Amino acid sequence: MSHPTPATSQVTPGRWDGLAEGSVLPEVALTVTDQTVILVPVATWDLFPGHHSPAYARAQGQQDMYLNTIALQGIADRSVTDHLGADAWVVGRKLAMLDSVYPGDRIAGSALVVALRRDATDNTRHVEADVVLEMSTGRGTALRAELTVRRYTHPTGH
Repeated sequence: MSHPTPATSQVTPGRWDGLAEGSVLPEVALTVTDQTVILVPVATWDLFPGHHSPAYARAQGQQDMYLNTIALQGIADRSVTDHLGADAWVVGRKLAMLDSVYPGDRIAGSALVVALRRDATDNTRHVEADVVLEMSTGRGTALRAELTVRRYTHPTGH
């Protein structure tokens, strides 16, 4: 996945009208704790031992227990929804997990808008954007994602 050179424009949180191709959304970061690693798999019934047992994870060759896929999908989605607001709906996601994320890590990254589609008749309400995202820890890139996000509008227009 190639990344275009980011523009310098920043998007105001909760705003779609300032969104343009080349916009860089503000950084989203998560400091990962033991609790973070354990609670997501428990809440989603992902009982694979690598997500809650340091001994099992080490036997796999990992340095510690690690975040599961759903947690990484969530942080990728937040890279867009935190800044575009409650009407931002992720309608497509392609995620490449490149490194494990462990307790004590800080995972962070910013999304870059690579395509923007607006309805010609109502270009403030009917908006869809494609973004690319790379998130890293202190060891390097942990994930790359391509997301499509659509501005939700109620069918009655309210």
